Amino acid sequence: MEAITIGGRRNKPFWMGMLKTSPFIMAGILSLVLFYSQTGIVPEWERDLMIAVIFFFLSATVYFTVSQQLPYSKKNIIEDLLDSTLYQLGNNYRVNIMKLVASEGHAYFKIEHGRGYRDTSKYKKQINMATPGASEAWESGGPIYHTKEGLRTDIDNDVKHLWSVAIKGRRGQPVAILNIDNIVDDEIPDEIKTHISNSSLQLSELIGYYWEIPA
Repeated sequence: MEAITIGGRRNKPFWMGMLKTSPFIMAGILSLVLFYSQTGIVPEWERDLMIAVIFFFLSATVYFTVSQQLPYSKKNIIEDLLDSTLYQLGNNYRVNIMKLVASEGHAYFKIEHGRGYRDTSKYKKQINMATPGASEAWESGGPIYHTKEGLRTDIDNDVKHLWSVAIKGRRGQPVAILNIDNIVDDEIPDEIKTHISNSSLQLSELIGYYWEIPA
């Protein structure tokens, strides 16, 4: 199945990059003005063209270096971690982070970040505190592993294997749930099951470190 990504390519606004680069550009222009005005050097086409070319490439280098960092935030870090995880697992898998939402007396898990999904609207308010996987991980920490026989197929009939683990904040309390599910393979070797369980726990700890950092 083709992996579909929720979200999109990270935007790097041109004007923000230019704003960050402008002090370097202005300093370079001022240096050149002072250089020519104080030394009394007569303008020379070949030399001045070379200086202009060097200055342009330096400015472009600074701009792209700065713009690649914009607007990098904890959301970008978490989404990059999910992208890397799905890349390593392959198209047989999906990855998501669910956040617990309490609304009008009904607590449910909402997909906050996801990779590999075509449409998440069908999950809205259906994954509650009685749902295998997410609810168990919220209570015990996990990782929790289920095969299709132990899951609610009325919510998602595609899932063949599911790993759920709590993402804990700095106080050790769950703040979200990380889910990794396989949607293709009926059978998976035990060593792969163990590997994904261990990896999901390590990933949840890494995400938990960034989760509570201010945006």
